Amino acid sequence: HSKFERLAAMCRQETTTYHCRDYLASRDENDNGRNSTGKPVDAECRRKMAEWCGQIVDFCKFKRETVDAAMGFLDRVLSTSTPLARRARDSRKEFQLAAMTALYTAVKIHECMEMDTEL
Repeated sequence: HSKFERLAAMCRQETTTYHCRDYLASRDENDNGRNSTGKPVDAECRRKMAEWCGQIVDFCKFKRETVDAAMGFLDRVLSTSTPLARRARDSRKEFQLAAMTALYTAVKIHECMEMDTEL
């Protein structure tokens, strides 16, 4: 395969396989944004969690790119239509747990040191 063919395949994957819908702007008919768990996640909630992840990464002296990876993981999961993703979009507590899990996963993948879970 030529470099051009590889690049074309990667571009196709970006628009299909790796596509991530905007879960904050688009809600499907079964995902009305409210349930008994409280206020649904919005852009401000996501911003605050990204900021919190940045504070944790700075405190631990990890790379800031780890936050980018964590938020990418979080966005990819929450853009799906799985019951767990719906629950995390509808409950800020579930969203926070999902964000913490995404950060922990990103640290395990991208950092040489472990993150103390007691933080």
